[in-house]
Amino acid sequence: MEPVSYPLYPEAVILSVLGGITVILGIPPFTWHLLQRNVAATSLVLWVILLNLTNFINPILWPRDNVPEWWKGQVLCDIEVRLFVGSTVALPGALACIMRKLARVMDTKNIVMAPSRAQRIREAVLEILWCFGFPILLMLIYYIVQPIRYFLWGISGCNAAFDNSWPSVVLVMMWSPIVSLVGSYYSGLLTFRLYRYRTEFTHIVRCHKTTKSRFLRLFSMSFIMILIILPVQFYILFKNVQLVSAPYSWGNVHGPNWNEIITLPSFGVVVFDRWIRIGDGFLVFFAFGTGADAGSLYRNWLIKLNMGKVFPSLYQSHDSERSRKGSGWSLSNKAKRVFSQKGSHGSISSPTTTRSASL
Repeated sequence: MEPVSYPLYPEAVILSVLGGITVILGIPPFTWHLLQRNVAATSLVLWVILLNLTNFINPILWPRDNVPEWWKGQVLCDIEVRLFVGSTVALPGALACIMRKLARVMDTKNIVMAPSRAQRIREAVLEILWCFGFPILLMLIYYIVQPIRYFLWGISGCNAAFDNSWPSVVLVMMWSPIVSLVGSYYSGLLTFRLYRYRTEFTHIVRCHKTTKSRFLRLFSMSFIMILIILPVQFYILFKNVQLVSAPYSWGNVHGPNWNEIITLPSFGVVVFDRWIRIGDGFLVFFAFGTGADAGSLYRNWLIKLNMGKVFPSLYQSHDSERSRKGSGWSLSNKAKRVFSQKGSHGSISSPTTTRSASL
């Protein structure tokens, strides 16, 4: 009897290659925002990198449907499924924080030049709770409704399993749509303020030490991702609610089959959310990796790699940037001069609080 031949699916190659590309593209934005201590942006890029890292690894490990020969993914899949559960609120949570910050930039009744240390700490703590605390809590709660160890699918790899009872919905599944709605609220508020203060937009973003290009890229990325995440999460929630068919029992959920790993062939089909993660990776690079700050970071890295000997223009650009920074020119000072001109922008109120929304 001839041995069965299992073909290498093209989808496995494509998914792995695109996953690797998005991981590489995400490293510079992650580095820059980490150095700038931008918690929400750092969290968003980090979660997208981790999810696409699984897109890179899993198709390499399980590219064919030779199920009997598969490695069962112990430890790796235990980590991945919890990352997937946490990411369901981490991504919309980070987007909500970014949208909230952008909406505060356009809040012309509360413009300030510099936040106090206490305010910066409160903002950082709030964003850490949204972007990391809540996801970690959900990872822990997931154990309550985890009926088996995990599913293992061809190409896509590790997948979380949920008990078909109401606690799965209440404790885990419903929170991603709720957090996405919060982000949608701030998205709508920001869109309204952008339209209302469209004539003063350039001066407002300068006052907050950012640029029009960076602001619009952040807004575009967050808006598009929310448009994708919100309907997808509500669709998934709707489908899972339909599957609720049994009362919850701790003994049944954590019974003798709890350590079971269920393997399923892919037949060349990739779970649809894997492609969404790839799209998220490219959107993040568009928003964070194509601006002037990212260009400066790339240039500095190339200089450290001695690429300036091959491309002398790198040194010229680096020197011109340093001279511009040292010339004493300041966006905040310029903004102060603009706003101090009488009657120039009467629709913008004077600062009434010490809030800040620096990006």
